[in-house]
Amino acid sequence: MSQLLRPDLNALGVDADSFLGRAVTLGQQHGKLPDGFLEGLKQYVRLRALTQAQRQRSGIRLGPEEVEQALRQCLRCLDLGLADQTDHDVNAAIERLVAGDFESIRQRGWELACARLATMRTQARSWTQASTQAPPEAPSNAPTHAPTHAPPFASTQASPQGPPHAPTDTPPHPPPPVPPHARELIPLLEISRHVPVWATVVPETWNGVDADGQPTAVDPVTDYEAFEVAAARLALLRALPRAAVKDVLAQHRGGLPFARLVRRIVLAVALDREQLTIDQTTAQQFVR
Repeated sequence: MSQLLRPDLNALGVDADSFLGRAVTLGQQHGKLPDGFLEGLKQYVRLRALTQAQRQRSGIRLGPEEVEQALRQCLRCLDLGLADQTDHDVNAAIERLVAGDFESIRQRGWELACARLATMRTQARSWTQASTQAPPEAPSNAPTHAPTHAPPFASTQASPQGPPHAPTDTPPHPPPPVPPHARELIPLLEISRHVPVWATVVPETWNGVDADGQPTAVDPVTDYEAFEVAAARLALLRALPRAAVKDVLAQHRGGLPFARLVRRIVLAVALDREQLTIDQTTAQQFVR
């Protein structure tokens, strides 16, 4: 085979920080893996990667980028599948590797990877959709909706004390504020360049398209972790008052690092204020 068709596993290596890498390392250190195990694993990954690259190639010949991506995909699938099948138990993982059924491990990892990428695509697309027009808020002293039935304390018959009336100790409440739409908050999440890629990722190829139209690989482990962080941050921002978030966006049109935004939230809570923007007067309260 030419060098092009023999990917260098030693150059790429098994990520020592991955679950698969830890299991292989500890298995070798404690003599739980048979002789020649690592070479057998490399041979499997090499052949499986070449098969995958053949299926995903875009031209007549395989390019080094296609082979390397298929190689990384195979290793990622082994990592995800092994962790899932053994519930992250290293001892059980070593036993699973000794059994040598790498293909079933990889297949399970492939299923998990595709499911993650599909979730990322669906959520990222929802983040980029235009927000719908929020209905106008009702006045604070007006009921938010017409009652569908008479309350239990309302009577249709006259009362000896006079006509029935609503109790005065339970004033009507205005509708809850509409949370900011995800599309408005993307500049505050530090993921602007990732969202287009996540929104266009094809789970079967692990590739998306960036804002410039260039194909970009998406990793179901590292990128998925970044996606989960972004989703958690988005949930926090959508719980904030809409007006306060709009003021920050207006003041920092290019975006604001999330760490600085969190400090502003802490500041607002400490000073019991609803605004997240900081003026000179507010800043002076923290100057000794």
